[in-house]
Amino acid sequence: MRTPHPTGGTAQNVRCMAGKSSNSKARSAITGRYVKMSTAKRNPKTTVVEKPSKSSKKK
Repeated sequence: MRTPHPTGGTAQNVRCMAGKSSNSKARSAITGRYVKMSTAKRNPKTTVVEKPSKSSKKK
């Protein structure tokens, strides 16, 4: 059984998204410090995975 996650997805989906991009950074929701992606996978309820924003290309 999957548990509901505060972001609207499930904890399972958050774990999968955490490892997809090498540019992603994981941050602890409690302390605000950066943590390893492995830590984010182990603790999906207390970590936030930040993705780099898409920048517009200069012409």
